[in-house]
Amino acid sequence: MPMLGHRGFRQLLVCEILEDPGRAHTFFGRLVRLGIVDDTGRTFDKVPREMFPAEPDPAFTVRLLEIMEESGVRAEALVGRLRSENEEEGQSMVALAGQENIAQNEAALALARVEQERESLAIIQSANEQMALMQLNARLHEQLCHTMSGAGRSFF
Repeated sequence: MPMLGHRGFRQLLVCEILEDPGRAHTFFGRLVRLGIVDDTGRTFDKVPREMFPAEPDPAFTVRLLEIMEESGVRAEALVGRLRSENEEEGQSMVALAGQENIAQNEAALALARVEQERESLAIIQSANEQMALMQLNARLHEQLCHTMSGAGRSFF
């Protein structure tokens, strides 16, 4: 956790006072009411407004605006860089998702081809079995006819 030293605290107070003396007066007025005491133990009743500048310091205000503008430019550059990195990462993710989708489609097509081959083989096997049965039927019919003709009988 960052710490603010005594010197840094004084600089911060001076900056706050120079930026907005009215707000600083109100702030110190609240602090005094909380019971801040001096080295002798005496409490302060009220902080006079005259202890603070009448108006914000123009040079300090200009410098503060410059710092704020510079910080804004840096922040915009950082946000732009982060957006660019996120877009690149997003494009990579889209590309990977596209490749995964292509691979899934190719796998589905290969599976469909395998199923089609199985169906074709089943049809061929069925046709071969029917052909074999027809050939067997023809041989049996031929044998029956041959047997019957040898016996002198005819069914036809």
